[in-house]
Amino acid sequence: MSSGLQLSAPNSLYSLISFLIILQLAFIVTPGKALASSLSIEEIRDFSITGISQNGNIVVGSKNIDGKYRAAQWSNGKVTILTSEPNSVAAGVSANGAVAIGVIDYNTTYSRAVRWVNGKMSYLEGPEGFTMSSANSVSSNGSVVVGTYRNQAGFTQAFRWTQSQGMVGLGALDSSYPLSRGVAVSADGSTVVGGGNSNNGLQAFRWKNDTMIGLGFLHQDLTGKGESFAKDVSANGSVVIGFSKNERGQSEAFRWVNGTMSPLGFLEDGIKSTAQGVSDDGGLVVGYSSDSNHNSKAFRWTESQGMVSIEQLLKDGGVDLTGINIRYALGTNADGSIIHCSQGTGDGLLINIPYAGIITPEALYQSLDVMGQVSPMVSNMGQLSMNRLANAASGHASRSRVNPLAENSRGMSSGDTMPGRLDLWMVGSFGTNIELDSDDINLHGGLGLSWETDNWRFGGGLFADSRDLETGYNGSQDISALGPGAFVTYSPEGTRFEFRVSSLWQSVDLDLTRGYMNGAGYATSSGSTEAEVFSLSGQVQWTGNISETLSLTPFIEYTWQTTRVDAYTESGGPFPAKFDSREEYSNLIRTGLRADVALIDKLDTWVWGAWNHRLEDSSTGMSGSATGIGAFAYPGAPIDQDWADVGVGAAWSITDRLSASTSLGFAVGCDDNSVSDTTLSAGLSYQLW
Repeated sequence: MSSGLQLSAPNSLYSLISFLIILQLAFIVTPGKALASSLSIEEIRDFSITGISQNGNIVVGSKNIDGKYRAAQWSNGKVTILTSEPNSVAAGVSANGAVAIGVIDYNTTYSRAVRWVNGKMSYLEGPEGFTMSSANSVSSNGSVVVGTYRNQAGFTQAFRWTQSQGMVGLGALDSSYPLSRGVAVSADGSTVVGGGNSNNGLQAFRWKNDTMIGLGFLHQDLTGKGESFAKDVSANGSVVIGFSKNERGQSEAFRWVNGTMSPLGFLEDGIKSTAQGVSDDGGLVVGYSSDSNHNSKAFRWTESQGMVSIEQLLKDGGVDLTGINIRYALGTNADGSIIHCSQGTGDGLLINIPYAGIITPEALYQSLDVMGQVSPMVSNMGQLSMNRLANAASGHASRSRVNPLAENSRGMSSGDTMPGRLDLWMVGSFGTNIELDSDDINLHGGLGLSWETDNWRFGGGLFADSRDLETGYNGSQDISALGPGAFVTYSPEGTRFEFRVSSLWQSVDLDLTRGYMNGAGYATSSGSTEAEVFSLSGQVQWTGNISETLSLTPFIEYTWQTTRVDAYTESGGPFPAKFDSREEYSNLIRTGLRADVALIDKLDTWVWGAWNHRLEDSSTGMSGSATGIGAFAYPGAPIDQDWADVGVGAAWSITDRLSASTSLGFAVGCDDNSVSDTTLSAGLSYQLW
């Protein structure tokens, strides 16, 4: 694997630890193999889950006993009742599961925040005169608790509790009507998020260092009013998720990072969505999306995949969901691999969907390396279309070019005049890489018109290309292109020189599937995007007659090309990636010699040999982000700079107006998959006038 792949610094301690664990596993397992992760679902009857430990082995919530819900803890199939008090719930749990927090509702006007340490319960004492309190979240080590209490003035406010300071109110965004609610806390307890009253309406907040700031809204009306509420926060406090009203007045899930609140969208047919939980690194969000009939479906969102139905992820992984309705995703463990959900019936669900997955770094890097060949392949397809355009420009498929020896390289003797002729031409080719173990099929074609006079030849047409390449581990690259090309050729009278300029533009569609080893099997992640290719070429050649049946034509040509590939995001598989847009530039010099042999009056044959030199030694750098490694920057895949091409061809006159041609070419000394090593071409030309 190339050492040029560069990883950006992980955006959290967890990301770094995850990557180091993956790296260690690469050395523990047999090279080329890794531990496989599987999808699974576990149903916990009569248990509503509201909190989950770091590794997902312990969950807390409430257990339905004789119609009364009591705070409880579940671990390895065993339920432990935390209090005999009915109408109680354990809302959160520390990383190791030793500390749980929650609330006991004694009646409609009185409730108490509680904290359990190793199963022993204690009340969280509040300020003098408080009447109600509830604990909603706890820090990683269990020492900081956040929640809501009602103060002596009757206002509900967010609080932060520690053993040393007790319950401390955090204030509100609007001091004239100070209402706030603390919902979640960062791993170290320094950052609290929730929602509260503001001058512009209910607004999500983030509290840190004794300062509460509003996070804004997805949309504000003409009066500046909006609505938002925060539901969870990443381990380091930098990523906040929740919901906000959008411009259509719909509640929509959001993700807030670095001062910017971004909408996460909806599932299909959804008109409402809410984000409920976020992984420690902030990269994975869970929640639910509802349609107009109030049918809700749990979702998982990642930057690389966007919002995806959890039910669909499980079905795609072959999990039987008979009798299970995954309506609400309410939270996730630290790495996002275990999501706790609700069916809306009081039965909890623990769903294992690997987020980062486990793979050897070599396998992941290799799959990215393969994608570095995309832009060179698109570029080479444009080059092949330029070759077809050159065939049309040279007139090898035209009756005007059959037996050029007798016509002094342009079909006319010095001093003669040509009234002009109009030809309809078709050119096409089939190419492949025979040394590849996988299939590689290249199809290229063009259709157009050309007009020829004494010293000039003008023409243009439409060119279509298609390439289907298997890339290993069930990966594939299906590329199709379509666009116009034009040329002009000038032959100064009596010089035997020929000068040609041609250009081509194509729009390209790409369907790309990246395959890679995943555990004992294969996995794929797929995406689609578009590209554009523009080529400009110039050629100079001179033809000299050696004998009545043989001529030699040395030539040199230069082709400049730019290829732009749009950004795209993959879906599917445990390691999807997001690729940034990139632009490829190619400068190719080709020089060689063609020998034309006139066997009979209506048949022209030729052979050629040419040397190709590409000024660039690598493809354009590639960047993006991939699940498991985060952001990456790849300097580009190495590509061959020098190779030869040789071939034979023939053109013959079928009738006075109809001509045909064919050629077979080979690339020699080029191991670059973007260049076909065998190309079979054919053409037809019909004189319209």
